[in-house]
Amino acid sequence: MNRLGKDPLSWIGDSKTAKQPDRKPASRQDGKTAKRHDVKTSKRQKVTFYTDPDLVKRIKIKAIEENMKLSDLITKALKTYLEG
Repeated sequence: MNRLGKDPLSWIGDSKTAKQPDRKPASRQDGKTAKRHDVKTSKRQKVTFYTDPDLVKRIKIKAIEENMKLSDLITKALKTYLEG
């Protein structure tokens, strides 16, 4: 028998029976629950497209640098391109 015992992953526990922490929505100072609503992104359509993996990496890095969601950055770039 090894030093880890019969089940080296037993410390993880069963996710089905483990007690999950209570997760409550963030609340504001006035006691009301804060709801996220972005007017600019309220109407969206999901699309799938294929592009160069290097481009995807660069877009993800740019989104992080700009503190933006990936979809917001792509939307902004496409609008700028099409309107320009």
